[in-house]
Amino acid sequence: MHSHFEGEVWGLDVSQYPSVYTSGDDNQVCVWDVSKRKIQKSLKFSDRNVAAKAGGASTLSKMPAS
Repeated sequence: MHSHFEGEVWGLDVSQYPSVYTSGDDNQVCVWDVSKRKIQKSLKFSDRNVAAKAGGASTLSKMPAS
């Protein structure tokens, strides 16, 4: 089983069936094959840890802010 396991899913794109693209505050982008109900690829897009900007987006994630 694989998912965005920390915090929230922030983005969803269903424009290229059967693939669905998701992004979350766990610093990952995932590509899903809907017809097979499996993940095709998962990419971590940031390891940087910066202080959150005042008034910025909130998150429930324990992952570094990026």
